[in-house]
Amino acid sequence: MGQPKRLQQAAKDLNLGMEKVIDTLASRGHYVENKPTTKLSEEQVDILEEVFNATIASSGSQIKASATTIQKLEYLRRKKGQPKSFFKYFGTQDHHFASLEDGYVYMSPPSYFNDPFDCSLDLVDFSNRTSKNFNQKAVDRFKQRVKDIGVCCFSRINDSILMWAHYANSHRGFCLEFVTDSGNRDGIHPLDVCYSEKLIKLNFHNNADDAIANMIFTKSLDWQYEDELRCIGDGLISQDERKKHFAASKLKAIYLGVKCEEATIEKVKDIVNRKYPLTKLYQAVKSPESFSIIFEAVSK
Repeated sequence: MGQPKRLQQAAKDLNLGMEKVIDTLASRGHYVENKPTTKLSEEQVDILEEVFNATIASSGSQIKASATTIQKLEYLRRKKGQPKSFFKYFGTQDHHFASLEDGYVYMSPPSYFNDPFDCSLDLVDFSNRTSKNFNQKAVDRFKQRVKDIGVCCFSRINDSILMWAHYANSHRGFCLEFVTDSGNRDGIHPLDVCYSEKLIKLNFHNNADDAIANMIFTKSLDWQYEDELRCIGDGLISQDERKKHFAASKLKAIYLGVKCEEATIEKVKDIVNRKYPLTKLYQAVKSPESFSIIFEAVSK
């Protein structure tokens, strides 16, 4: 069911002029005044969405089907709000401790991901729809550049039992909480992932930027429980170029897994005391009342 909206807002959401909206409603027996502040009822909004096939499911929200991927990302950010902080899960491999020690997150090549559809070229339609827009050289350049893309994945949540199991060595690892760094251009600025029930392919020749954004930020609805955010980089050839450094002041807290071994706890404490004196430390424990985990503050 749609929500009541002002005429001007409804027209904007549908990417239509107000007169088009008025004419459409009139054709269905609804006559409204041509004023931006005219309030449309839920029924009238539903009529407009039905006529223009204007909505699709996206992370439990509604957004117009004709929207570009970038518009969808902007919509999700407005809908969910900018997070005050966000999280990244780590295991217990040497490079995970090195990341904490040296203050960086790694921008992984898409080929590293466990989802075969994630950042796949299969999500881009390279077919020649019109000879006017076709550009084979642009296609070849893009396919070559994909190898040098880097993606770093985060989450809005830190208490997912599944993510602790999948990304933190079965709850033996740790999780970092970063403060949103909106005032620093060089900071970490992840965007929410769009989850979709359908495999969406966008034509590269019609809108290359949109097709690329769709490839990187669209995932199957199966992954929605991750509540993922991600930031990207390109032209990343060397390993050092894939390391995105963060300021110590932006690391708000560290969470140790339920099954964190003593050696891991001591490693993390040592790094925190030397590099992040203002960062808080917590231990995850099993809730005595539900299938969930809770966090308790621990001394450093």
